[in-house]
Amino acid sequence: MRRFATREPAIAQLPGADARAAPPGPRHPLLANIGAAQLREANGLDLARPAVDSLKRAEGFAEALRSAGVPALLNPWALTVVFPKPSERLVAEYELACHGGLADAMVMPNVKADLIERFVEANEAEWRFNVKQ
Repeated sequence: MRRFATREPAIAQLPGADARAAPPGPRHPLLANIGAAQLREANGLDLARPAVDSLKRAEGFAEALRSAGVPALLNPWALTVVFPKPSERLVAEYELACHGGLADAMVMPNVKADLIERFVEANEAEWRFNVKQ
């Protein structure tokens, strides 16, 4: 990469450097389609059905955790549910991403309702036991 004698920023010298004009947004293809999926759902197109289904399951997952007494956060435009970190056994079994005292799970199309139910039941039992102590 060669910088030309100009007052343009260095980014202007990069190949395909119109990055400044690129719209901001998620980098994962499924996540990028979520907004469009919700728009298409109203029009009857099912091209984005996996994204719409994943959004609905993420909402159900967060609500199931809350109903079990486990605090859970969910951005309504995202597939990631954030909750207190469970035991190391559950972290390993369900391959959860953890950061400090929090864990998160991304509800992708392969995450089905039965898997969510099993996790919520196991986590609820641990949560109730740990809260009592």
